[in-house]
Order: sequence, then structure tokens, then C-alpha cells
Amino acid sequence: MIVKTSLSFALFFVSAVTLRVMANDEPAIEAQIIKGTVSAAKWIWYPDHRVPFRRGKAEMYCRTKFKLDHPIKAASIRFIADDRGELFINGQQVLEAQTSKVGEYLRQGENIIAFHAVNTDSGFGLIFRLDGTFTTGENFFVVSDHNTKTTAVAEEENWAQLSFNDTGWLDAVEFGDASETPWSLYNNIVEKVGSPEEIAAWRKQKEDAFKLDAAFIKRLNAEPFYPASLTWVNEQPFIQINSCNYPPVLRLGLTPGTVQTDDFIFKMKNSHLKFYEVGTSPPLIRDTNGHLDFEDLEKEVNRILKLSPDAYVVLGFHFATNTIDWCKQNPDEAIGYATGPVQDEDSIPRRNDETRGRRLRPSPASLKFQKFAQECIVDFCEFIKKQPWKNRVNAIRPSFGVSAESMYYGSAYEMPDTGKAMTRQFREFLKKRYKNDDELRQAWHSEKETLENALPPSKEERIGANLFFRNPASCERKVLDYYECMHETMVDFKIGLAETVKKNLPGRLVGIYDGYEVGKFYPPEGEHTLTERLLRSPAIDFLSAPYNYGPDTRWAGKYGIKVHIPSTFTRYRKLSFLEADIRTYVSTLNDGLRHRSPLESVSVIRRDMMHNLFDRDGIQFHQFGGGYSPDWFNTPLLREEIDKSIEVVDFVRKNTFSHSISKIAVIYNSKEFSMHGPRMRVYPFMVELKLINLTSLALSGHIFDLMSLETFLQSKQSYATVVFLNTFTTNPQ
Repeated sequence: MIVKTSLSFALFFVSAVTLRVMANDEPAIEAQIIKGTVSAAKWIWYPDHRVPFRRGKAEMYCRTKFKLDHPIKAASIRFIADDRGELFINGQQVLEAQTSKVGEYLRQGENIIAFHAVNTDSGFGLIFRLDGTFTTGENFFVVSDHNTKTTAVAEEENWAQLSFNDTGWLDAVEFGDASETPWSLYNNIVEKVGSPEEIAAWRKQKEDAFKLDAAFIKRLNAEPFYPASLTWVNEQPFIQINSCNYPPVLRLGLTPGTVQTDDFIFKMKNSHLKFYEVGTSPPLIRDTNGHLDFEDLEKEVNRILKLSPDAYVVLGFHFATNTIDWCKQNPDEAIGYATGPVQDEDSIPRRNDETRGRRLRPSPASLKFQKFAQECIVDFCEFIKKQPWKNRVNAIRPSFGVSAESMYYGSAYEMPDTGKAMTRQFREFLKKRYKNDDELRQAWHSEKETLENALPPSKEERIGANLFFRNPASCERKVLDYYECMHETMVDFKIGLAETVKKNLPGRLVGIYDGYEVGKFYPPEGEHTLTERLLRSPAIDFLSAPYNYGPDTRWAGKYGIKVHIPSTFTRYRKLSFLEADIRTYVSTLNDGLRHRSPLESVSVIRRDMMHNLFDRDGIQFHQFGGGYSPDWFNTPLLREEIDKSIEVVDFVRKNTFSHSISKIAVIYNSKEFSMHGPRMRVYPFMVELKLINLTSLALSGHIFDLMSLETFLQSKQSYATVVFLNTFTTNPQ
């Protein structure tokens, strides 16, 4: 039965929500861990550069004058300059090694502390504290604050001298004290520039903020455990806990313990948003009791529940840079690269882009690493079981690869994986495919390889004829066999992690980032071609993926092309999560995808929630950078929009039977990626062709179903038109 009136009413309700731009509200007092001023020292900068988080170069010269009434017995100075700074006391440069003993630079009477601070990229700031003792036994201190004089240019050579006239310089602007973000996210700034009294008070407030009170712990311990499961009502997915069907809406990209994150969680505690995700990538070194350290994760979950007592949490475990030491101890189990040896991490350009560079990471083909990773997951599950909030954990997300997205490290240009572990795995794969050496040689058009000595393809073999597509009836069959083996290996590794979770922490959903099928243009080393293999596994409940990148698919007014094929998930009764990393008007991330107005931001949230409804999937609102910058969704307007949209979509799902009325089927072949030659990476015209076709179909007003060939063949629906969007590959026949 289709209740058309309910759907029409709901869509009208969404579109009729009044769009009003409210001023950003003040953070709730409950969201502020630190009450009052933490330190006398303040982060400062030249006042014409008032935005401390902008990108680009900036310089500041500053001077702080002060008078000392007695001779000096001893003194030290502590400072942090973002990105670097030179210190001068009374005109003399003080090297970093000398900062603990600067009494000799000071004198009774007038003194001057001067800095030349330089920022090369991202945010900038300077904070310092000078502590000393007079010969009388009395203590004194001097700190950075608005009284510091600053300029952007100091042409005179004597600018750091006491005698220099700085009357034309401007008072510094203060960004905040030592607890101010983003700096406090990466270093304990209070510990570095605070007084003993300030440090003690700060520690006490931090401890209290991440600790659950006894009454709430008692409540959590008394709560029964209700398994989480996926259920389908009216052909729409829900997360079911204790017979309640919750909308599959998740919030992640959070840094509990920062004002931005905490304020969002606290102000949404009575909303329809019930699920929050936090993750960990702990050092993979066991303590004296044989356990990994999950203390930071424990604090973050405590903080979420302290702010939103009825929330559920999704916990992630990421294998990333924390595996480097393990690889150093087990070099034969690491990824190898056809383009050269592993590089030092610090020497890799664009270090944050893990698709680039030959990084020291474990190979998913390594049986030793598989065993080690599963042991880490077991330890993770045991840790969760011991927590009072264990029954609030409804899902686990283990992850590996570039940005936790199941892609091989260095997949863009470095041609992984030629390591010893993958070599062993490739030979085992070939033994299952080919009966003997003769059959292998015939398929590969080669006389030298055998099942015992075959190696992963070299750089030259992967380049091959350098055409757009590989010929499976030629020597390129070797490369195609390898890619199939590689993709199977990554998928089986992830399934192994998921199975470990299911075995050791039953009753939780398990998901990963994977299934990036539509419109991606990485080489085959970085593609996902085995989504159905994942979805067939009983251990996998959901996969997550973003939209395609680029303004043509993400901007307001655009269709929003996903990389998932939702119909595949519906067929398997699994959940596809759309990662809505919407750069709202609040975002400071300037990557060409930012929505510059409240209207644009709201329209994209509504578009994404409608995709969420019509594609029968879930949605996860995500931001990059956590508490480093303003929360992308934390304004009254955006919080209300998310809450109302969840409510409306939930109403429609529960009151309207969902089925397709499309007469057009669009067939998409993700396995084509393995056939791509290297020129596809340089000239991804086929990718653009697919996106243009999909966008044109969407904007034409015609309703169409995007699906895999397997889904189409199993569908009972009759289609008037079938479009084979990218069936360009050939087989050996």
C-alpha cells in the first residue's frame, strides 16, 4: 500500500520550514570543561590578523616591557610559537636550550622581552610565561597578553632593544588562554606555560569533566542489554534496539572535550539524533597487564554520555600510523611498492594524503598481521565489556587503509603491494585459479612464470601497453589476476575483523568504510570492486561512503551523486550510510566545496535527507578536524534543521510503503575499474562520462534506478529502458 498523502504532506512540511538565520548562540555552560580563566598567559598575535585559523604566511614582532624591583636570583621562560619564533631578552637572542636559565639576561629595573614569530601555514599564535625569583626570595612572572606591543613589520635593527621606541606599535589581540583550541588539542599547553597553581586547577577540572558520577554509573550498570539489529519497515531501514525503531542517523567527526563538540552534543540531547561515533587509533603496545591503552576513548564516551545521557555510541578502531612500529619489528609483513622502497614518513610531500607516498604499513595479506589485528580487536571488545556504558555501544567500526576507507596506502601512484606477504598470497591465489604451470603460462602469454615463482606485477607490467583498457587475452592477464587477488585480500581482511567483533561482542552492528563504486578514478589498487562479497558476509551490517568529490556533485542545487549503489544494499537487507561531510557556512575549510550561505547549507541538508529517504539508506553527518575549527553543524539554524529533517523522514518511513516506480534501469559495472589502464588515472574521461550521464538523467526529471547487473538480473520489476552506463570491458573470449 502506498500512502501518497503522507509523503506529500511530509515533503511540504520539510520545504515549508521557516529559514531564519540566527546568530550563533553562546556555548552552554555544561559544554565548557574549563570554567573561567585557566592561565594568565594568553595566545596573542598582531591585531590586523584577527582570524587565527586562516591559512597562509604571517609574521609578528612583539615587545613586552616590565620592571623588576630587586636583583634576580634565577629565571626561566617557556613559550610556544605557531609555527616558530625567535626570543630576545634585553636585545640578546636566547636559544631554546637556554630558556631554563635566563636570569643572566635580566636586570633590576626596566626590561624587555621580544619575539619574532613566523607562521608558514594554517593557524598562528604566540604564548609565553617568564617565571623568576628575586634574591629576596620573592617570586615574579611576566606573560603574553593584550599589553604586548606588536607589529607586522620591523625594519629597524634595534627593534628588540629596550631603548627602541614602540609607541607606533599596536596592542596585541588575545585569542584565549592556554586552554584555547586548536592548540590545546595537540599539546598540553597549560602544562607548558601555566603556573603550578594553574596546572593543578586545570587538571582537576579536566578530571571532573570526563568522569561519570556515581549515580549515573549505577543507572548504566542497571540497564539491561538489548541487541542492536537492522530491521526493515515499509521497505525502509531502521536500527532496532529494545523493540524501538530508530532512524539510521549518525553524527561523527567529533572531539569530545572541546567546546564546539560538547556544545553540539548537549544542545541536541533532546533531539531525534541518538547515535554518536568516536574512534581510537591507540599505540599497539601492551601494558604490563597485556592490554592496549583505551583511556582517551573511555574519556570521550564518558563525556558524550555526560552531555547526552540517553545517547548510543558507535566505536571505531583504526589501524593506521599506530602500525608503524609493528612493521619495523616485522618488515617482511609490510606493504611493498612497485615504484620503489618505502620512504621516511616525514619526507613524503602532502603527508596528509595517504594515497601518495610509499608508507611503512602492514600488508592485509600478512597472516601474521591479520592475527595481530584480530587480537587487538579482541582486546578492544574486552575493554568495552568492562565499561559501565557497555550496553550503550550499539555498533563497532574497525578500519584500515587510506583515511580508514579500505584503500591501499600509496594507491594513487605507488603501485602497491609487492611485499613478501602479498607475494605469498598471490601465489596461493594462482594455485586455486590455474591447474598447473602450463595453464598459467598460456593465460599469461609467458614462458618464465610458474605457480611457485610468480611475482606481483612490476611497474612496467602495470603500465603495459599504456592504453585505456587492459586486454585479458594478452600478457596483461597477469595484472588483472593480481588486481582480483588484491581486492579479495583486502575484503577478506576486513571481514576477518568484523567476524572477530561479532564473536567477541555479540549483539552489535558492525560496519566499515567500503563500497566506493560509482565515479571514482583511482587506479585499480585503490578501488572497491567487491561490495557484494562484503554484503554477503553475516558479519557486515553496514558500509559507509561519501558523495563523489567535486562541486558538480556536492554543491547546493546539484544532484549529489553517491559512490554507493543503494539498490545493492536493499537487496541484501544491509545498510548504506551516506557520509554527509557538508561544508556548511560555518566551516572554515576552504577546499572549493564550502556552502557560503545559510540557505545553501540548509538546502544541502534537505537534499541529503531526501536521498536518505528515497535511496533507503542511512546518513552520517561528519566534519573534518573535530574541535580544531567551528563545528560545521553547531548553530541554532543547522541543529534545528537536522532535528526536523530526521523527524519528517522518520514519519514518512513509518507511514509510507516504499517501492520503486521507475521505468528506467541504469546498470553500473564496478568491476570495470580493474580493467583500467594507467591512462585512465591521467585522463579520467570515462569517470566524467559516467558522472555527466548520471547528472543529466537526474536533472532530466526522469526517475531511474541505479543498480549492479546482479541486482538487475534478480529484480522482478519490469523496465521500459535499460541503460548500460559503463559496460566497456572485455573478457578473454
